[in-house]
Amino acid sequence: MILTKNIKELKLKGITFLNNTISNKDCKQVIYKLDKITKKLRSKKSPNIKLNSQFIPNPFRHDISFLNFIYNKHLDKILKILIEDNYVLIDSTAINRKKDSTGGLIKDSGTSWHTDTAYLKNKRIKKGLMYLVIYMFEDFSKETSSTLFVPYSFKKEFKPKRNYNYKCKMLKGKQGTIVIMDAAMWHKSGVASNISRWSMFNLYGPWFHKPYFNYYEMLKNKKNVKITKNLKKLLHFNSMPPKNDDIRLTITTKL
Repeated sequence: MILTKNIKELKLKGITFLNNTISNKDCKQVIYKLDKITKKLRSKKSPNIKLNSQFIPNPFRHDISFLNFIYNKHLDKILKILIEDNYVLIDSTAINRKKDSTGGLIKDSGTSWHTDTAYLKNKRIKKGLMYLVIYMFEDFSKETSSTLFVPYSFKKEFKPKRNYNYKCKMLKGKQGTIVIMDAAMWHKSGVASNISRWSMFNLYGPWFHKPYFNYYEMLKNKKNVKITKNLKKLLHFNSMPPKNDDIRLTITTKL
């Protein structure tokens, strides 16, 4: 019943909510880890620790436990129906829209209208090609600089004007909520606040879409890490092109 509701909402509205998915205890543990990673990156003067936001691309690179938020059983059922069985992870980033006076750069990111789907010559390839999954480790609200989105914009085939004054809604949700949104939905970050609002944005798509990073090279030398069959599929371990035709003729392989 819940699965059917989620699928229906995504097809009609381009967005659905999975409430009370992550416990408050787990969220607090994640926040502690992300703050710890941020402190480490700040000491290295990472360009991702900005005055108005903190970005941690591939958080599992710094703490392997974040792989637990790449695969989710209920989410898996939904994405297999919406995309295909061999869907993959394209990008994963932990984000906090909190002002940080110790940040190294003034430049902000994601504050103009954009989408996370694919375009060819400024025309969207298709809706439902990719989906954005948002883990809310802290409340998304007006006070915490929540993401803004333009309802039903995922049906439009053209890109939004970056700084246009569109009629929009605020993405609101309680700590522990997972939001699934069509990546073609027009959205942007809210204005940074003084309150922490850690979240994780994962982008999923069909197996033939290139990931933003080479996950195999990133994780292959991690010691004492057991990467499950489901995670290997999501991380492109079985969908990397072969070196040449002497090795094999197919791109995807069985795990």
